[in-house]
Amino acid sequence: MLRKKKVQLIFVSILFSSLSASAQELPSDPAPAIHSELAHEAETVEDENLLDEEQTGPLQGRIHPTSPTFAQHALFNSAGHIQLEMGYVSRIYEAPTATHQSLRLNSVFSLAEMFEGSLGWDIYNVQGEIQGIGDITLGFKGGFFGGVDRNIALAGIVEIQFPNGEDDFMTTVGTGSRLLGGMVATVHQESFYLDLELAVDAHLFTESPTIGLPIAAAVNWIPVGDLKVIGEAVVSLDLNDLNDTELSVLLGAGYDIAPRFGVDVSARAGLSESLPDAVFTAGLTCLFGPVSSGEIQTSQRR
Repeated sequence: MLRKKKVQLIFVSILFSSLSASAQELPSDPAPAIHSELAHEAETVEDENLLDEEQTGPLQGRIHPTSPTFAQHALFNSAGHIQLEMGYVSRIYEAPTATHQSLRLNSVFSLAEMFEGSLGWDIYNVQGEIQGIGDITLGFKGGFFGGVDRNIALAGIVEIQFPNGEDDFMTTVGTGSRLLGGMVATVHQESFYLDLELAVDAHLFTESPTIGLPIAAAVNWIPVGDLKVIGEAVVSLDLNDLNDTELSVLLGAGYDIAPRFGVDVSARAGLSESLPDAVFTAGLTCLFGPVSSGEIQTSQRR
């Protein structure tokens, strides 16, 4: 009996010793570990919400044509996408100048993240009895990483126009070689985005070479659903003669029939003698490429 009691006492003492050691190994308060895990989960959810917020509003699930506005935008499709735009343009002049109509094709290639190339071509032009092909424009646009703010994106643009049109047509309404370089800022909020562009526009190898300083502001307002209302004002300062400064205003609308297909129409009034009295446009835009979330990219700070 005494031996059994000794064995029991030894077993009990070993059991208490092991429990005491286990108690020392456990944290005195498990709450900090739980709080730390919850804080990490909350931080992860906050980051996800931030990304979702960056992709909401006017940027999410929408195409952004380069027309009908003069001002470009600092928005980019993700790499590997091609955006095709087909547009009809009718320029109405004061008599006796005939109306100039053209059919334009513009292709935008997303070559890399925040970098796009574009190729535009007036594939058919007619003005009175003159018909022919028009000029070819090659362009590049690159975003500035970091931007100014999470709602303000910046990009630089360069466009080169080659005089590819027929001689008869070129002498009538052609502009010859043209080089444009500038900066564009896009301010985007929940239901609209604003494009601001400042550029230097040089028309070279023509009878009257000119250098202009166009300043454009375009507003894209999304009042409901897939409808977009467009407004723009453009002032172009002629650095050769400030008296030849040009001013025009535009009002238009766009509608996304599908996530990757949209239409737009616009009317522009020329408020200067050197501009057409009115310009009417109608366009189609299609986006091709891999399907992924957050296809529209901006160069804003994260």
